[in-house]
Amino acid sequence: MRKSDFEKLKSLKSLASRFARYIYFRSMSSANSALAEVARRTSKLGDAGRGFYEALRGIQLAVASSDQNSFYLRLYKYAEPSEIEALRDKFTAEILRETADAYERGYALAWSIVLETMARLKVSHPPEELTSQQR
Repeated sequence: MRKSDFEKLKSLKSLASRFARYIYFRSMSSANSALAEVARRTSKLGDAGRGFYEALRGIQLAVASSDQNSFYLRLYKYAEPSEIEALRDKFTAEILRETADAYERGYALAWSIVLETMARLKVSHPPEELTSQQR
């Protein structure tokens, strides 16, 4: 039985989690390298791969431009880990929704991974701690 494009995306979880970690710590050159690897590995995965890549690319753009109104940066600054985990659960539910198309599933999978990573990092490295360390 041949794996679906969406099933193949699941194998990119560690790469997407690494990307999310780089973004969280504002290591933009490393994040860009990870994103290039995601682009290479999703290029043949159809709409699911495109959704996965575009979700991560959107996060990268928001952080690089310091878009304070972006979903990612608002969560980074103001959300508690439990709130982020609840949002991750909503994205995971979107993956399972019968009417979701391949693009939506890929997009939701990427966000689910990023939110899972962010929730863990906010516990061990809260943004206030990062701000004082970066000075």
